[in-house]
Amino acid sequence: MATNQLDKQLLEDSTRIIEDNLDNKDFSIEMWCREIAIGRTRLGMKIKGITGLTLNEFVLQIKLRKAAELLCNKELTIAEVAWKSGFSSSGYMGKCFKEHFGVTPGQYRDKQITNL
Repeated sequence: MATNQLDKQLLEDSTRIIEDNLDNKDFSIEMWCREIAIGRTRLGMKIKGITGLTLNEFVLQIKLRKAAELLCNKELTIAEVAWKSGFSSSGYMGKCFKEHFGVTPGQYRDKQITNL
């Protein structure tokens, strides 16, 4: 993935910034760029070069990873998981989740809880 220490640091900083803002509905790629002090085009080229993902795909991957983690907590509803993962709705999270993992969030949760 990261080819050198600077790339690794960029990914770590970017992931932290995105994770810290998952519950901030006003968060944008422009805010991410300002916080990391790099232009959008340059950041897009760096992230694409390191991960093969666009900026939006990179953000979505982090949201989905967070959703998968939160689904292991059976105390949270699917709607709460969606909100805490930065999705605008549980329906949109479900669509993205199924496309990425091949199962619905509920199916994923059932499988994870069964395996514990």
